[in-house]
This record gives sequence, C-alpha cells and structure tokens, in this order.
Amino acid sequence: MSRKWRRTLLTYLLLRKNGTVSSPSEPSAYTLADAGKQLGVTAQRVSQMLSSGELTGPQYPQQRVPKNAVRVWKWSLDQELARRRSTPPPRHSRRQQPDPGADQEYLAQWWSRREARVNAAAHELKVAADLARQHASDERRKARQLMSKLARLTIQQAELIERLKDDLAVESERTEQIIDAYSDALTQLLAPDFGPPP
Repeated sequence: MSRKWRRTLLTYLLLRKNGTVSSPSEPSAYTLADAGKQLGVTAQRVSQMLSSGELTGPQYPQQRVPKNAVRVWKWSLDQELARRRSTPPPRHSRRQQPDPGADQEYLAQWWSRREARVNAAAHELKVAADLARQHASDERRKARQLMSKLARLTIQQAELIERLKDDLAVESERTEQIIDAYSDALTQLLAPDFGPPP
C-alpha cells in the first residue's frame, strides 16, 4: 500500500468517525460521470481533477480501472462543492448564460461607437474636400489675376511700341527737314558769284 493511499484512507476514517462523511445508506464514492453531474463538469474534467489532486478517490491496484468503478470519495466531492460555494464565480461565467439585455446593450454600444467613427470619417472627408475646393478656387483666382496682368502688360507694350514708332517717324521727318535746310544753305554758299550786271 502506497503512502498516498494510506494517508487518504486515514483521512477518510477520521472524517467518518467525526460524522463528516456519509452514512452507509448513502454512496461513499462516485463514478466519474456521477461526480461530473454533481460538479456540473464532464467526466474527463473529473479525471483531470483526480490527477491534479483537486479530488481524491479509491486507488486500484490494477493499471486499468474497471468500467463504471467508483473513482471519487464523497467527502472529497463535498469539500470541492463547499469550496466552489465559497468562491465567487469567475467573470466569464456570465457568457455561459447569455443575457439578452446585456447583448442588446453591447450591440447598442458597438453601433454607437461605429456610428461615431463613421461620422468622424465623414467629417474629415468633408473638411478635406472643403480645403481642396478652397485651394482650387485660390489657384483659379491667382491664374485670372496673372492672365489679367499679362494682358495689361501686353497692351501697354503694344501701346509703347506704337508710341515709339510715332516718335521715330516724327524724328525721321524732322531730321530730313534739317538735312534739306543744310543742303539748301550749302548750295547757296557754294554757288559762283558773278558780281552785279553791267
């Protein structure tokens, strides 16, 4: 008999002496399936709890345990049930029992957050479109101003060219008049002087 088995048996005998374990009319041990029903878990989970030491049960000498053999002491199961009653349920226990009201509230919050993100994105797009429209309007205004200025410069340049042409024509005519006057004067000076007639 192993040390663990002797310790388990001694604990069982002491608990039975103190009246903690059940009377002979009640089952002193449960199968994996029955223990799972008591705990609300599967038989596989009960087997894992036995392996980890969370539950204790009879030790079988043979390696292969007979089918439907009792595996969990009732007092060990009672201790686990008492421990679970004294321990608050985990936070994720609510998800095991869906609450329609909570689901509706979650969906409403999700939809509100999604709507807020959509509105924020739409606002950003509107601001970007307004900025692009304003930029295009400014560029068109600058282009019109440049074209107007260029047109004025072109007109002024044409007018200046016309004035230069007129001034050049007047200056050319005046120069010709001066040249003609000098030519006449030189002709008169260079003409032979025959003196007065007899």
